[in-house]
Amino acid sequence: SELSIGTFTFSRGMLIHDLRSKRLQICGMSSDVKAAIVFNAGLAFHLLANSKNESSLLLKACKMYRLSQSILRESVTKRGSVSKLCFVHFFHVVLLNNLGQIHCDLVDYEASGYYFEHLETNLKHLVVKGKTLKD
Repeated sequence: SELSIGTFTFSRGMLIHDLRSKRLQICGMSSDVKAAIVFNAGLAFHLLANSKNESSLLLKACKMYRLSQSILRESVTKRGSVSKLCFVHFFHVVLLNNLGQIHCDLVDYEASGYYFEHLETNLKHLVVKGKTLKD
């Protein structure tokens, strides 16, 4: 049988509690908080694009999702800045899924395939990780 592609968009916003000391919070937002804010902006564009059927909003959502990824990647390379969100596979699953859906909607199947392949890798990792936690 032929595989069919369904559509599913993770549509819940993200809330991050900044548990750093008050002194560090005054210095600025953590990279996790910044990434969550940018993700939520992307999600707002994504949901609005779906309801209004506007591809220009999908492109904005895509940019926000990618920026969220970039913020986390950069935080890992900076000294003294520790991102916990960067190492949470579920966050990457959400981003990869939504980016894949956007590119599918934009009829960019090559990019969509790229994101869905990475999504599959992350899901497999979560399954293996879940099995090892049960053992």
